[in-house]
Amino acid sequence: MFFPLKFWSVPLTVAIFANSVNSLAMELPREAANAVLPKDCASVSRFPPLSPTIGNLSASQAEQYTVIDNALTRFYGNTIVTKNPDGSFTGPFGQLMYTTPTVVQNFINLNVGVAQNLPASENEACVLAILSVIKAPFAIYAHTILGQKAGFTLKQVKSMLAGKCPYDVTPRQAAAYKLAVKITNLRGPLDSASFDEAVSVLGRVGVEGITQQTATSLLAVIMLNVGDIGVPVNA
Repeated sequence: MFFPLKFWSVPLTVAIFANSVNSLAMELPREAANAVLPKDCASVSRFPPLSPTIGNLSASQAEQYTVIDNALTRFYGNTIVTKNPDGSFTGPFGQLMYTTPTVVQNFINLNVGVAQNLPASENEACVLAILSVIKAPFAIYAHTILGQKAGFTLKQVKSMLAGKCPYDVTPRQAAAYKLAVKITNLRGPLDSASFDEAVSVLGRVGVEGITQQTATSLLAVIMLNVGDIGVPVNA
């Protein structure tokens, strides 16, 4: 979910989640994202905010803050709101402050690596598919914007969030979306017919890419919902 990194062509040691986008400097209207959000989504995390401004960081957390901050600045810019007014991180990034530097770095590296497996639009199709099944307000906010940055129209994004694959996407995008929905709903092995159908469009490399992107994005979505993390108050 939250590392727009497909455009990056060399190994990374720091970077951030969601998915591939070629340029993240241009902002999209916030109302376009907020238009698809549930009205009752929370804005306060269950994990109290941590930041240098608040002055409540341990030495380890200060290190983690710098790593996450550099990555968010480099790969999101002002495309989505990644900081609260008090300097604490929004989304899953603030929650990452409650783990170890090793986990933070590995989380970032995993998302960076997975995002390079697929085109930006297919990565975003996976995330939007997940969000059609598991609602997470921050992710809906962020990926309404990032989905459009990857090439989808707002109408297409809304359709995918509602569980309907648009008729006017590419066969690969449609296959990515359909497979990601099935993976998200899995309670046992994927049936052979669904696997074969996906392979016929995406190939085995593509199917594995969709699998990795879906699994990685699910981790972030689960974090968001455990933390009950809503849309940033300053979005």
